[in-house]
Amino acid sequence: MILHQSRHFVVTRDGPTLLVVVRTNERFDSIEEMKKAFGEVHRALDTAGRASNTLLVDTRNAPSRNDPQFEASFEPLRVRLLGGFRRVAVLARTLFGRLQVERHAREDSLGVRVFNDEAEARAYCDEPTSVRRSRPAR
Repeated sequence: MILHQSRHFVVTRDGPTLLVVVRTNERFDSIEEMKKAFGEVHRALDTAGRASNTLLVDTRNAPSRNDPQFEASFEPLRVRLLGGFRRVAVLARTLFGRLQVERHAREDSLGVRVFNDEAEARAYCDEPTSVRRSRPAR
């Protein structure tokens, strides 16, 4: 079931407790556009419910970007995106992408696991939750 769709994101419910956020290959034209797009995703996830769900974020098609202005603006958006779920898995296509997500997860102190295999990421999300919940969304 589609919960939100824009040129940058598709948010779906895939089963009773899995929410999926897929980042499209569309670049953000500005920091303001990025903030607006993430705000829409945050609202969709808040409405669906964080505490009772797991989250899979698919970044495999996302355009790579790590300039300082983007990084500074992205930090609070990603913390809000990933916070409050029972479990969070992130799919990354490249080794560089995986390393970047792992670095962000360490910096943000979020319980995020990074995968390059979608089946493994989904299996992780489906496991019974005995680990701590990711930090609450800000």
